[in-house]
Amino acid sequence: MFRSWWGKIQELSLSAEYKDQSSEISKFLKYVFGLPFLDPDELENAFVFDLMSCSVSDNSDILKFAIYLMDNYVMNYALFSPHMVRNYKRKTDKGRTPEDVMNRAVKMVLNDKCSRKSVSDDFNIPVKTLSRYFKKYINNSDIFNNYIGYTKPRQVFSFVEEEKLANYIKKAADIYFGLSPKEVRKLAKRRRDLSIRIPEATSLVRASSFNIVNVNSFFVNLKTVLNHYNFGPDDIYNMDETWITTVQKPNKIVARRGFKQIGSITSAERGTLVTLAFAVSALGNSVPPYFIFSKVHFKDHFIAKGPLRCAGSANSSGWMKENTLH
Repeated sequence: MFRSWWGKIQELSLSAEYKDQSSEISKFLKYVFGLPFLDPDELENAFVFDLMSCSVSDNSDILKFAIYLMDNYVMNYALFSPHMVRNYKRKTDKGRTPEDVMNRAVKMVLNDKCSRKSVSDDFNIPVKTLSRYFKKYINNSDIFNNYIGYTKPRQVFSFVEEEKLANYIKKAADIYFGLSPKEVRKLAKRRRDLSIRIPEATSLVRASSFNIVNVNSFFVNLKTVLNHYNFGPDDIYNMDETWITTVQKPNKIVARRGFKQIGSITSAERGTLVTLAFAVSALGNSVPPYFIFSKVHFKDHFIAKGPLRCAGSANSSGWMKENTLH
């Protein structure tokens, strides 16, 4: 059976002033959570969403009620969990020892020859943490110029660099030169050596294999082959492959507002990928393209009306294989 929104409010064990259906707070609830009946699961989501997105009036009781619900029930009450955590709030103070305290504790162990256990008790620092920073200080005396505490695994800039960048941005905003998306585009236009690119997916094996040992070995073998066969620029070709689809990607069209699904006619909804290989020599001479189709048997009509003098083959995977190049 469906339960009304008021039944859900009654379960929150609120004080009497919030349970009076004739009060201004009840009218506010009925206005905000206007649907009289909802499924219990849907009711929880709607309750949280509406409470977080609604704009309360200047009525102090209503504002007090909204804050009361958010602080005591929505944010830390199991009835409304799980909900999206946008800003994580720390539960403990672990890893927040001030820099000067950690520095004095380490120097006391190093200079005064105090035991780590006694120093950790005096400064209220875990023994393991003190030992870790003591070892770091022995290897690098500038360790305290860096970030103290837990480091973020995906953090690009250091804590000091972030502070400098944030201070610069705030200072620029204070003197009416705040950074905007338009300014970022201007920066990219001024600095031609910077651009936003979509990276090509590269496997870990391929990336790790590109090292100085393998590169030197490649050029040694290349030099041996060139000296033995006396290849010229017209004999050296570079070949690469790409994939193309048999289905055209529809362009944006003008359609009636309000429709969520708009269609466009294509040859098929989901096409088959075809591998296309190109080869260009060091002098700029090119070889006609070569198509590899994902078919068991190749037919001549596969490349009908294709590029001049193009060729093709077929295999079960549609990828380039050793027998394809023969």
